[in-house]
Amino acid sequence: MSTFSPLAERQLRGSLVMLLAVVAVILVKIAAGPLPVPFFSASPALSEQTVSTSTIQVDMAGTGGGIYFFEGGVTVRDVLAAVAPRQMKLFQTHAVGERLSHGDRLVVTLNPPSIRRERMESRVMVALGMPLDINGVGVEDLVMIPGVGPVTATAIVRHREERGRFKAMDDLIAVRGIGEKRLQGLKRYLTLDTGQAR
Repeated sequence: MSTFSPLAERQLRGSLVMLLAVVAVILVKIAAGPLPVPFFSASPALSEQTVSTSTIQVDMAGTGGGIYFFEGGVTVRDVLAAVAPRQMKLFQTHAVGERLSHGDRLVVTLNPPSIRRERMESRVMVALGMPLDINGVGVEDLVMIPGVGPVTATAIVRHREERGRFKAMDDLIAVRGIGEKRLQGLKRYLTLDTGQAR
């Protein structure tokens, strides 16, 4: 004779069935292998980005655009092929062979067809873990870097205006308030990219 009431027996059976179902689902997932990673995942970590990786932001009416990662050199044509392959014929008279740089932003409109190239906003670059060009940023950009306040940002920009462009990252040591330890922390967020000056 059972020591459980009919209700307790049903609850126990139900719990066992649920437990077996959960174990079965886990075993099926393990047997199926790892889950696929979504195409649009977080940006590659700074340490994973190679010199040949180009990160391009696209703003396009109707699609919302997004952030795209390309291996090797990339042109406007490559970006259009990835973002709007059906609309490529609209841009036959545009300079679609123009090479883009890491951190470029394309603003694309379809009616009338136009493409405008500019740099990504600094806040987007910082969010993606992309370093900012020390010779191309202003105070409002520098304050987005962790550990850089308005005083340090102003000192960096003033130093650049008074003494000319930085030629090496270590030149930041000459900026008041930046010592060796702070410089090492800043190197994660800043770069010296003379080719980006436009």
